[in-house]
Amino acid sequence: MIRPPVNLPATRAESWQYLARFGVKPNSDLPLLDIDDRLNRSLSEVSTRLICLHCTVSLAFDLLRRPIIVTWAEKNKITASFSPREKAFLNGDDTDQIFFQWKVDAIYALTWATKLLDVFDVDLACPNDLILRLPQISKGDAADDFPQSPKLRSTREVIPKLDRLYCLHSAFTDRLLQNEKLEFPEHFQSVVERRSAIEWLVAADSSWDEVILDT
Repeated sequence: MIRPPVNLPATRAESWQYLARFGVKPNSDLPLLDIDDRLNRSLSEVSTRLICLHCTVSLAFDLLRRPIIVTWAEKNKITASFSPREKAFLNGDDTDQIFFQWKVDAIYALTWATKLLDVFDVDLACPNDLILRLPQISKGDAADDFPQSPKLRSTREVIPKLDRLYCLHSAFTDRLLQNEKLEFPEHFQSVVERRSAIEWLVAADSSWDEVILDT
């Protein structure tokens, strides 16, 4: 059965309706998503990206674990999959420690996108048990030993979430340009990281370190 493409105008209307609950005003000039009606990453790519994030976020919250994490990554043959910025961090450049701590929000987005989590949205905090959805480095789990099998969600599930993130990111940016603060349950950087992860999921021409986030 061939499904009809996602209705982007209707999706945009739903995004603004959802965000209106938090006092976010619609921007009628914001373009609709320019997007294919399909995901452009394979399950294998997304699963590997989750493992790379798992390593760098774990390290960002405990630098003393570097030897354990690097050894685990080497044993599981995933070192080639790290982005250049991730490789620099793993190799001892701690300049980006705070940057990688924020990447927990990217893990949140991608665990939902692979059905390792049931619930995800722009206004929800990362669940406290997020790390338990992934292979446990400290226990020596294999990199592909997820507690449950990941499966990619459909574009009809993913695109509405991406549109909300896009609209909210734009609203945050507009307020910042006006030296105003947007009151919202989640931090601006959380919104950016979640959007970046989903944008990477649907845009095959973007590298992880260089995802385009126009607002």
